[in-house]
Amino acid sequence: MIRISLEQIQRFQNHEPFNLPSELENAFRSLLNQTQEGDSALLALALSFPNEPYLGELMDVIDVDAIHETRTFLRKELAQKLQPEFEKTYLEFQEESAFKIDQQSMGRRSLKNVCLSYLSELGSLDIRKLTQTQFRKNENMTDVAGALGVLTHLDCPERETAFSEFENRWRKNTVVMDKWFALQAISCLPKTLDHVRKLTSHSAYEKNNPNKIRALISTFSRFNQLRFHAADGSGYEFIAEQVLRLDPLNPQIAARLVSVFNNWKKFTETHKTKMNYQLQKIVKTPKLSGDVFEIVSKALG
Repeated sequence: MIRISLEQIQRFQNHEPFNLPSELENAFRSLLNQTQEGDSALLALALSFPNEPYLGELMDVIDVDAIHETRTFLRKELAQKLQPEFEKTYLEFQEESAFKIDQQSMGRRSLKNVCLSYLSELGSLDIRKLTQTQFRKNENMTDVAGALGVLTHLDCPERETAFSEFENRWRKNTVVMDKWFALQAISCLPKTLDHVRKLTSHSAYEKNNPNKIRALISTFSRFNQLRFHAADGSGYEFIAEQVLRLDPLNPQIAARLVSVFNNWKKFTETHKTKMNYQLQKIVKTPKLSGDVFEIVSKALG
């Protein structure tokens, strides 16, 4: 899967059309036909697509748009070609009765949610309703989070309703609300950064709480490669603002936050220029802590 992803990324960069190699389609079909007798946890892992930051680590020069477009194409093509197999596996495992915490049941839930994530690439109303139904069954946090993890990337009414219902149910549970913040921070939707900014003013968000900062700000910068590395540099500016705000209060957290820029030289020129600008702004700030100064100065080289 990794080799094929990198090959298709190269095609995108060369302005060549994508294609779904038959070997990948056949491999997925074979795996989906083993769901009843195979190890569900291993099958879920085998079917899971490498995330965008991981693919970036394998490239000499990280091309954010090429990675995102390639990954989206391959996942959508697989969903279209293998929709019956994904649906069959999902529905079989969704219909299971009592919630259990044994290894086998956990693996089956994981596999079910992987199938749902592929089906979501189709963007159909039926799949959105299927996801909403799983969310509202509210049988366990794995399935609830799995449904929200799908809906967060979809611009649809079901998304807003689900996140609102989750907030109303769990707003007094600070640990569970960390998951609520994180699931919104990873959204690939265009206005995610604007939404993250708004969430920093949410009543459940404590601006100086390390757990909340990790859940929202760090999740956005480390796991939302597409939106953090927006071409206009707005994601970099946001993180720099947060680093400078936190530095006088908690320099250790600020230092961990700014370390997201450590690999800035691996990106394309446009991104490098904008990241370098923010790093220079940070390092020239008066009374900067030693923690942050050390990280930034090493990054700048």
